[in-house]
Formats: sequence, C-alpha cells, structure tokens
Amino acid sequence: MSDVDGTRLEREISEAMRRRDPGPAPIGLRDRVARVPQGPAGRGPALRGLSRAVVPVLGVAAAIALLLLTIPLFLVPGSGPGPGASVAPVATFDPYLHGPGITEAPPLEADVVVPLGLLLLGVVVFAIAPRGPRRAAAALVVLLALGFGGALVLLTHANTGPVASSGGVGVLNPDQPAGSPRWTAFITAAPREPFSFGFSVENDGPLTIHLDGIVASGVPPDDHAPTFRAAWTGTEPNGGIGGPAEPFAPVDLPPGGHVLLWLVGAASECAAGPAFDPSGSWSAVSIPDVRVRYSILGIPRTATIRLPYDLMQPYAESCPPQP
Repeated sequence: MSDVDGTRLEREISEAMRRRDPGPAPIGLRDRVARVPQGPAGRGPALRGLSRAVVPVLGVAAAIALLLLTIPLFLVPGSGPGPGASVAPVATFDPYLHGPGITEAPPLEADVVVPLGLLLLGVVVFAIAPRGPRRAAAALVVLLALGFGGALVLLTHANTGPVASSGGVGVLNPDQPAGSPRWTAFITAAPREPFSFGFSVENDGPLTIHLDGIVASGVPPDDHAPTFRAAWTGTEPNGGIGGPAEPFAPVDLPPGGHVLLWLVGAASECAAGPAFDPSGSWSAVSIPDVRVRYSILGIPRTATIRLPYDLMQPYAESCPPQP
C-alpha cells in the first residue's frame, strides 16, 4: 500500500470517529457521577463514623457481660453439694434430717465484688475505647449504667421478716411480762436431741434475691452450745405453730417478699434437758442471731437476721464431766 493510500485511510478513519463522537457529557450526568460515594465498601462518612463509635462500645459490652458471667463461678465453694443443698421432699417433718438449707459463707461478697468489679471495668473501658469525644461519651454511658446496676445490688438486702415463732419442738416458752417487746424462750431438748424455732426472711430492696440457706459455719464447737442440722420451709402465712412443711430448697424472693424458715438444731452434750426449771437458778448460752446467705444477679451476700426473741439453752453446771 502506498503512502497516499495510507494517508487517505487515516483521514477517513479520523473523520468517521469525529462523526461518532457524542461530545461532552451532560452537566447533570457529571454531577451525579461526582456524588457517587468513594471508599472500599461504598460507605459514606456518616456510616463510617457511626461504625467507629458503635463497634468499640459493643466490644466493651461483650467483655463486661463475659466478666459478669464468670465472676460468680469463682465465688461458689468448690466442694460439697453447694449452697442451700436440698434433698427429696419427705412426707412429714423429720427433726433428725441433716443437711438441707445449711451452707457456708461465700469467700467474697457483693460489698467487695461490686466496687472492685466497677473499678476493673472502668480501667478496661478507658483502655480499649479509642480516643475522641464520642468514644469518651459512650464509655461514660456504659460506666454509668454499670454503676447504677451496682448500686441496686448494694441497696438490696435480706432483713428480718414480719413473722416468727419460738414454738418449735424442744423449746419452752414461759409466761412473759406484760408489754415486753421481746420474750425469752428456752431450749429444753435432751442432750443431742433436736429442737426447732421459726423466723422469716424478707427482701428489702429493688431487685429479686435468691435465698441459698443458713450459714452455720464459723462457730467453734462448744460442749455448752447447740449445733444446727437443717433448715425447713414453713407454709403458715403468719407463722403459726404448724411447724416445718418441707426441707429447705433455695428460693427467689421478689422485692417485698418473705419466706418463713424453721431452723432445726441439736442440743449440746451439756444441755439441761426437759428437767430445766426457769424459776430456779440456771446458767445458759444464748443462741446468736441467724446468718443467711443469698445472691443478687449471681453475686453472693450474707445478712444477719435478728430474732424477735431471746433463745437460750440452759446447761448443767457439772458438764462436761471431769476425768
């Protein structure tokens, strides 16, 4: 092909392309193309900002939830049947039954766990939350919510309930002075034989409590002092003298709710027994107020339930026998 033919072909191709050129893009199309969001996933600045603010908070919340779920696992004793272990229901009251409702004090209680937990969570939140006013605000909201929940836990208590009874087995209730706000009852069970007395536990707080049982440990053995064997649940609405109904099983108490419990013990080796006469001279040991174990949101606590009466166990002066 000659140079003339090549030049002519090039002119024809250029002319054909010029005729097919649509010209510059319309202004509206260029404006729409300019508004297409840029970025790896096509997310706009607002969505990316929201993601950066929410993702750290969700991570903190997940860490907090995991910590709250694992804390109670370290607060439950590792041996024995567990707090307030119960047995299969029995048909009638058995004062010689051992075990149900008797538990141990937790190694750590809410008064220590809650402040330490909040302090630890505060350190975690401010350590992993990115810097910036929005992140600081989100972390502050999380901490305030946790602080409010911790305050509710600390404000929920187990207190002395509205009903009580000292009219159990192996207990003597002599005539009391008129108008006396408290009365005195005496354990008259024979040595090593059972006795029982009733009291109630009330939930005084905004959260539900899980009542685990009676703390009977921590009292050194004494020849003059009785021991506790089991706890039973009563069904008499106002206490009454009906006695225990069934072996204790852990129970949930809603705010303002209460439950009647009967504590069964065994008189000491030196107990004066049925021959005791309150009108004569005597020596006795006083039964201390009852300590109960309960939990709130899985966090354990204990409380002292003050009996509305003084329970005494008289003992023989000549006991223990001298070798």
